[in-house]
Amino acid sequence: MYQMDRYRAEIDVADYVRSFVDVPRFLECCRVCPNYETRWTCPPYSFDPLTVWNAYRRLRLIGCKITPTEGETDLIPALMQVKEELFRELSRLEQEVPGSILLSAGSCDFCGACARVRGEACVHPERLRYSLESLGANVSKTAEELLGLPLQWYAEGKRPDYLALVCGLLEK
Repeated sequence: MYQMDRYRAEIDVADYVRSFVDVPRFLECCRVCPNYETRWTCPPYSFDPLTVWNAYRRLRLIGCKITPTEGETDLIPALMQVKEELFRELSRLEQEVPGSILLSAGSCDFCGACARVRGEACVHPERLRYSLESLGANVSKTAEELLGLPLQWYAEGKRPDYLALVCGLLEK
């Protein structure tokens, strides 16, 4: 079992882009990820990610901190469950807020093996949503400075005290 805490913030997109987005830097980080060029939600893109940011006015951020309860050793199933719950929650918000689009937490794993690796179109385009980081955002800085939630990472032989997801909703 696990404990989950939520964190929320809102920011003007122009301010967010100025302080937290560095497309060249973070797309370079994406290059070392095994999902690079293998998922439609991951770079490289046929568009400039700044065009996405510049099409919106406000960004609502949601962070989730997932902490293991005593005896829990594997947080990955909990992380995946929370990620799916966040996607459903933000999908509902996206429907309620005209012209908005959700930004998922991390890369898409809906299909397992993405059709992109076969040179085919997305099988579920209705679920295709980009993440903050795939559009060049510094998620660590976002989590720490806007949500008060410093990210922790797995290190050799050491599990972090908690895992975190950060996602959002871009609004016109």
